[in-house]
Amino acid sequence: MQKNSKNSFKTPAVAKTPKAIPKRVRFSDNVLENPAGHKKNIGTQLRESYQVVNALEPKVSESYEEASLIQAKVLDILQQIHALLTSRFELEQSKNFIFKKVNQLNELQKEYLEKENAKLDLIEQARSRCLELFGQLED
Repeated sequence: MQKNSKNSFKTPAVAKTPKAIPKRVRFSDNVLENPAGHKKNIGTQLRESYQVVNALEPKVSESYEEASLIQAKVLDILQQIHALLTSRFELEQSKNFIFKKVNQLNELQKEYLEKENAKLDLIEQARSRCLELFGQLED
């Protein structure tokens, strides 16, 4: 403890902080190396970075607007494709329904033709039987 000359109070001694920051914590003299190997002050690099960002900002917003327009066009195309696929699906369903009905009609036609052929066979048999009977009557 130190004795204060003006006051009779005693104050604790304060340890002096070192003026030098250890090297592991300190930046190397406020200088960074850029990829080309040239040393630049951090403030200069920040200023240059801000200039690049400010120069690119209109291009980025323009690209964003273009991307939004492209996204809207893609969405419109996807909706058209969905509508076409939906109508195509409905068309396929209709086509399948028609094919089923055509197949049913073909089956009915086959049955009809078979029955007609059976009738014609019966008629032919009856005619030939009648001719036989007629031939027997003539004899």
